[in-house]
Amino acid sequence: MSVVNSSVALPAEVSKDRFARGSATFAAVTGIPTEEYLDGFKDSSPDFGRYVIEWVFGDVYSRTDLDLKTRELVIIAAGAALGATGIDVIKFHVPTAVRAGATRDQIFGVLTQVAIVAGVPTAIAAISAAAQVLEPHSQVADDSSVALPAEVSKDRFARGSATFAAVTGIPTEEYLDGFKDSSPDFGRYVIEWVFGDVYSRTDLDLKTRELVIIAAGAALGATGIDVIKFHVPTAVRAGATRDQIFGVLTQVAIVAGVPTAIAAISAAAQVLEPHSQVADPLLFTGLLRDGLIRDGVAG
Repeated sequence: MSVVNSSVALPAEVSKDRFARGSATFAAVTGIPTEEYLDGFKDSSPDFGRYVIEWVFGDVYSRTDLDLKTRELVIIAAGAALGATGIDVIKFHVPTAVRAGATRDQIFGVLTQVAIVAGVPTAIAAISAAAQVLEPHSQVADDSSVALPAEVSKDRFARGSATFAAVTGIPTEEYLDGFKDSSPDFGRYVIEWVFGDVYSRTDLDLKTRELVIIAAGAALGATGIDVIKFHVPTAVRAGATRDQIFGVLTQVAIVAGVPTAIAAISAAAQVLEPHSQVADPLLFTGLLRDGLIRDGVAG
């Protein structure tokens, strides 16, 4: 299989001055002078600080596949999915998400969405971390401005069934058949809570919601592979492009690591159309050269 050229290339001057581009991007995104940030590494690993500026902000943040607000919401989702490891990620990126135009409701909406794949205790810890760095008037969880639908106690299953079918294109009964011989109650909980409650919220549009859950699934590593395979098609149904999906998985590499991102990219490629079976060659040129990825599949 031949490598497909990406329409989302790294900036033309990628080998010219990544540090200068990364420094400018870092300062614009965070509002922190680059030298001030690098001072935190000078007595331990100055090279690593430089790598953050060059790769994270010079390469990944300079891509055009995601707008900055989505990029920040995605990295918050990935950080939240990592649990205790990702708390500092959340505290760093919540303010940058606000600078990029994200609202309080959207940030808490992302962390609520993460609970679906990473668990309620993980989401609670992430919500607490986010609240600590938001403005004082935002120190509490969402109130009725982003309430669950009014009929929440009326018929969650009916609402969840309609939402599930609309989001996935799969009849609800067909999905529930997979649980009938093991745990039919759990299948019903998925429909009622995930799709009846969380997916029916209005804090995120559906495409962002799908990109966020793909990011969280990717950050979970092997545990999240089935999440990716299930939600990549639903993201496409919601209007996400191939470039946006692979852009999300590239962003996740920043906090979850390159091997984790490679596995996620491979999983996503398997469920996309045949012409989309290749990971972005421009980001993983070195891996392609070294034979670690062949035909879009991690090996």
